[in-house]
Parts: sequence; C-alpha cells; structure tokens
Amino acid sequence: MRFVEYMDKLGKAPEFPCPDVFLLDLNLPKAQGHEVLRMLRSRPECEYVPVIIMTSSDSPKDHEMAAALGACYYFRKPSSLDEFIELGQIVKNCLTTNKSMFRP
Repeated sequence: MRFVEYMDKLGKAPEFPCPDVFLLDLNLPKAQGHEVLRMLRSRPECEYVPVIIMTSSDSPKDHEMAAALGACYYFRKPSSLDEFIELGQIVKNCLTTNKSMFRP
C-alpha cells in the first residue's frame, strides 16, 4: 500500500487506527516530512496525535515549519547512544502530558 493510500484510510476504519504517537523524519525518500505532517493534521481523526520530528536537519526554517504544523517536539538525530536514549523520555512526555514541548 502506498503512503498516500494509507493516509487516506487512517482513522476511518478499525484496521487503520490513528497511532498514539508519530515519529517523523523530515527527509523521507518519497515525500517531504512537512507534507506528511500537513496531511496528518488535515485528518480530523488524527489532528491531535503527538508528532515528534526526528531529523538530521538543524535548519531554523524546518524548526519553524514543524512548530507551525503542530509538532510537539523537534529532536535532532543524535550522534551518540546517550543522546538517542533521550528519545524514550520525549515520547513518554508527549504521550502523558499531551502538550507541545517544542524545543527549537
């Protein structure tokens, strides 16, 4: 199934529920992460799903766009295991507080 087809069905049928959280990279092979986030936010069934951006981009423009589209956190891909382990706490916080913790 293509991603666009999946997004079209997301939240509309029991076999395509909205996830509890999205981990999204901005640099995807066949789509731009900002477009994926925009599509997700356009689905009423999924508009409040926490989205954590995990990407190699440190561009201020990417930070601004992610915040404007409702990402709850922007996590730059880490270079060490210790930094990567922080992601677990970020996911937990997004799921338990249901608030934006956006950190540019």
